[in-house]
Amino acid sequence: MKILVVNNIVPFLRGGAEKLAENLVRNLKRYGHDADLLRIPFRWDPVERLYDEIIACRNLRLYNVDRVIGLKFPAYLIPHAHKTMWLVHQYRQAYDLAGTELSNLGDDHKSENIRQCISAADNECFAQSQAIHTISRVVKERLQHFNGFPAQVLHPPLDDAELFEPKATDN
Repeated sequence: MKILVVNNIVPFLRGGAEKLAENLVRNLKRYGHDADLLRIPFRWDPVERLYDEIIACRNLRLYNVDRVIGLKFPAYLIPHAHKTMWLVHQYRQAYDLAGTELSNLGDDHKSENIRQCISAADNECFAQSQAIHTISRVVKERLQHFNGFPAQVLHPPLDDAELFEPKATDN
């Protein structure tokens, strides 16, 4: 099966989601799938750019792919008939971080329109997904609270889990 994992990339920033995506692809290959990682460039400043990011992902068409696994906003918005979500997180500035100093969206009309656009795009994407998993209970609860979608928690595996397997001893 040809599986494409879709995630964001912010040039020169690397965190847990990037490592998770790479490990997912590596393990899919290990289990016999033809897997690859598509990194979508993402920029959220100025905030009006979020419209362009949403449109770009929603207009992208993937061919020669049997299944898509979406991880983060806005990459998970890429349409595909056989998409599964493994939600790392949404654009939290539009949800649980709204109204805090951690959000780049203000209390003005323009920011409210952007929040509504993000929520509508997310809701359409989640409704069209074949399955929704989250990386934690907290992400699952946020998704249910803000978007009304249920999900199953699928915790990320340990990195290089084979290093944690017990070894035989010479007794």
